[in-house]
Amino acid sequence: MNPPGLRRYVLPFSLGLLVGIAAGIHLWKWNPLRHHGNGNPTSHIVNKFSHKLKLTADQQKKLTAILEKSHARMEDLRKNSFPKFQAIQKDTASQIERILDSGQLDKFRAMEKKMLARRDKRGMEPGKPCN
Repeated sequence: MNPPGLRRYVLPFSLGLLVGIAAGIHLWKWNPLRHHGNGNPTSHIVNKFSHKLKLTADQQKKLTAILEKSHARMEDLRKNSFPKFQAIQKDTASQIERILDSGQLDKFRAMEKKMLARRDKRGMEPGKPCN
C-alpha cells in the first residue's frame, strides 16, 4: 500500500479505535452499577429504586443482593479486560507513530499522554476502586 493510501485508511481507523477505547472508558465511568463513594456500591441504586418503585424491605434486601453480585461480576470483568484494552491501545499508538513525521509524533504523544492522564485520574486502572 502506498503512503497516501496508508494515511487515507489506516490513520482514520487507528484514531477511530483510540476514540472508541476512550469512549468505552468514559461510558464505564457512568455505569449506574458502579460505586458512588458512600462505602456501599449499591446503596445509591437501592435508595433510588426504593423511592421510585416503593419497594418493600424484602425487595430492597433482594435488590441489594442482586446488585452486589452484579457489581462483583462487572469489577472482575473490568480487572480482567483492562490489560487487553491497554495492549490494543499501545499497539494502535505504535502503528500510528510509525506513519507520523517528527513534528506530528511529538503532538500525537502529547495528545496520548493527556488522554492517559485523564483515564488514570478517573481510576480506570485495574485494582483501583471505581469512583
